[in-house]
Amino acid sequence: MTVPVPGPAPQLGGARGLDAAQFAALCAAGEVLAWKGGAPAVLAYREVDGNRLIIKLWRRERLSSPLRAYHRRFRRALEQLHARGVPAPRYVGHGRVRGDGARYVAYAYLDGEPLRGRLDAVGPERLAAFVADLHQRGVYFRGLHLANVIELPDGRLGLIDVQDSRFRRRPLPWHLRVRNLGGLCAHPHDLDELGGAVGRALLAAYAAAIGLDPKAAARLQDQVAGQIRRRSARRAARRARRGLEPFSR
Repeated sequence: MTVPVPGPAPQLGGARGLDAAQFAALCAAGEVLAWKGGAPAVLAYREVDGNRLIIKLWRRERLSSPLRAYHRRFRRALEQLHARGVPAPRYVGHGRVRGDGARYVAYAYLDGEPLRGRLDAVGPERLAAFVADLHQRGVYFRGLHLANVIELPDGRLGLIDVQDSRFRRRPLPWHLRVRNLGGLCAHPHDLDELGGAVGRALLAAYAAAIGLDPKAAARLQDQVAGQIRRRSARRAARRARRGLEPFSR
């Protein structure tokens, strides 16, 4: 097999197909941030104008749904978030890697620091207000956890890795709010930061942000606590079926 010799790395704006040599040049010019199945899954790349791009790739052998659905969903999520005033990466381009079986989306790097490990400094009240605002804008972000919420240099909070987002024309209904908050508070990597009093403070601040009365705020606390218990039990059962040790943070 002939190994392509990397040439000049391509510009990635708009819809573009990359051949094997262009993709090799892109990998050589950038930095591979994540691998899956021995192939690059996320790349960081700086264009000639200095813009730092992130390139996210999907390959068919690891997906049951059509590849187009994944990169279109990612593009749509970026566009919808910007339209609703939510800080998120800016879409740059998309396409496929010919001969590789991959599709990609390129987007501008969103400068900021994830909240994971920094929630004490940011404060659960700011996170609660941000999540409440998302819900009021009709944004249901299934990937909501502290590594996907970042603090921008100007102090605002924003989202990254937004593929698993859903959008409604009206504020989210109660059951989706509870489910989203439960997923946030039950994420295995965030239990140390969102467990106990901090998690309760987050939910109290969320209830205040959306104007719940004390009875409704208590119901929110109870229902999210139930979500956390159920999610933790399902996670433990899955690990047990696979012969894995209980999750350790």
